[in-house]
Amino acid sequence: MARVSSRTLLAVALGGVLGGGLRLAAMEMFPLGQEPLSTWLALTGEFLTLTVINLVGSFALGWVSGIASHAAWPEWARVGLSTGVLGSFTTLSALTTAWLAALAVLSTSSAATGASLATAGALGLAVLFGSTMLGALLAAAGIRSADGRTGKEK
Repeated sequence: MARVSSRTLLAVALGGVLGGGLRLAAMEMFPLGQEPLSTWLALTGEFLTLTVINLVGSFALGWVSGIASHAAWPEWARVGLSTGVLGSFTTLSALTTAWLAALAVLSTSSAATGASLATAGALGLAVLFGSTMLGALLAAAGIRSADGRTGKEK
């Protein structure tokens, strides 16, 4: 394994702090479902907000990767922005946790039935899988967009 320079490590660490902060700020700016409706709706809104953040981040990561592949960016800048900032801005673990938290709250509801839990679970899995696939497509679109911007379309 190649040794990582201290500059690159620092760029990833600082980028991670920045990306996590940007995700938190985005969740505060677009608080889907955080009105005092119900805990389950608030958690579902958090799940949807995180899904949108991940999709936007996927496109941005593709775009940055495309630009960096055609430019003479130093490794610390490329890795700090992609792995650091955008890697912590996007988050599958927080998305999964929000989905599981919404299911847990629903399961303690007196109105919950086996069918409603199964439906909510299936919908959550579908969104997780679908957003992952859509994220891959958006990353590819970001790369394509960057290729067009740099004049190096393939």
